[in-house]
Amino acid sequence: MSRGPNVPIAAASVGLSLLLWVVVYTNSPTANQPVSFTAPLVAQGVEEARIAVTKIDPTVAFSAIGDVTRLTAVRRDGVTATVDLSGATPGTATYPVRLSPPWLSDLVVNRPLTARVTIEPIARKTLPVTLDTVGRLRDDNLALSQSALEPAEVTLRGPESVVRRTTKALATLDLGEVDPNAPREAVLAVRLADAEGNLVSGARVAAEPPTVTATPVLSLAPSEKTVLVSPLFEGTPAAGFAPAGYRLDPEQITLRGDASLLAQTSKVFTEPISVRGARNDLSV
Repeated sequence: MSRGPNVPIAAASVGLSLLLWVVVYTNSPTANQPVSFTAPLVAQGVEEARIAVTKIDPTVAFSAIGDVTRLTAVRRDGVTATVDLSGATPGTATYPVRLSPPWLSDLVVNRPLTARVTIEPIARKTLPVTLDTVGRLRDDNLALSQSALEPAEVTLRGPESVVRRTTKALATLDLGEVDPNAPREAVLAVRLADAEGNLVSGARVAAEPPTVTATPVLSLAPSEKTVLVSPLFEGTPAAGFAPAGYRLDPEQITLRGDASLLAQTSKVFTEPISVRGARNDLSV
């Protein structure tokens, strides 16, 4: 006896197959799912003789939806993001971001992908170079009398706001490196600082040239001597009054200079102090 098709069993088989297909397809690594990216952001086409980029995010973050296997592979290999600043003008503006590989741009979730960039014009100004010293000479009988700098000025170049707040060009000479018997020229790096003395560093602003040459000149160090200070009074107090004493602050001072002149000096006097007609204590 023949039996007809078992409809319930056939229907259940079809349903199970469909369920398995859905589960397998959904869990497949090639399914379209969002993948997150963080790519380094690079500015291109900057006309460095005319403008400078003063603010731009170092990276750009985005999500892309597509073949997970393909997106994961490209994320592993590395993605780069660029903004084209050809012909850009000073100010803050939003620029489109281009991705590499290019096909990734079509899969970005929130398009268009953009970056905010701040640009300043390039400025220049000239500053005199100031020499400062550290350390001490190896011969205490000598002193640095002068040191010529060549060149005596440098030109600053950089973003307008940074150049504007840079007010000092400094070069430091280490006296400990100066040969007291035969001083030689020293090549010194130029450091830039603002009005408060804070160093202005980095690639944003530079001195041209970046170094100067110092030629130290040594001479005998001046001698020192401590001497007493004496008051020099002039005039007379009012009738019936007379000076009862005085107090000086300080009572001694240190003189520096030629040793032969210092040997002849034992004390120094104040400027004339008038007590003419005085009836009370004076403070000058």
